[in-house]
Amino acid sequence: ICFVSVFILSIANFFAEPLIKKNNQTVINKSNKELFPEGESFEKTAYVNNAKYNLTPDDYYFIVKNKSNNIIGYIASVTGTGYGGEMNLMIAFDLKFKILNMKLLKNSETPGFGKKWEKQDAMNMFIDANSSKYPLPQNKNMIKNGYIDGPNGVTGATITFNGIVEAINKSLELLKSK
Repeated sequence: ICFVSVFILSIANFFAEPLIKKNNQTVINKSNKELFPEGESFEKTAYVNNAKYNLTPDDYYFIVKNKSNNIIGYIASVTGTGYGGEMNLMIAFDLKFKILNMKLLKNSETPGFGKKWEKQDAMNMFIDANSSKYPLPQNKNMIKNGYIDGPNGVTGATITFNGIVEAINKSLELLKSK
């Protein structure tokens, strides 16, 4: 019974794996255009190996170019650790590493508190962060007004918030050392 089960699962995986990869690539391509609409080409690039971080297959970045083939920014795909475990984020940066947009992709956060980070409204608190006008919030006390309470507030999701900030800091350090 075990042999037959393993055999059937192996066959199922053989046929499903290409479809899963194709679907994942479609999600990434769609996310790139959502995060950086001005981008015309997205060149996937591996980070320089960094002993400080345990890089995963989800840790890489895209060099974003416009129609004239000029580099206009970067999109970092980076992992962090939330309440439910590993999270994968995509973060769009301009050439000065100001955050232009963000999206939480894979995660196992708890329904209610942690899952609200999948909504764009929650991620908007980081837009324009890491600039002279708005430093990157390292804790909840630094969050823009209007993002603590209300329907999109982050009250109660401290571990998820900390994991997102950890992922942003990781991506910034890796991008700056590229």
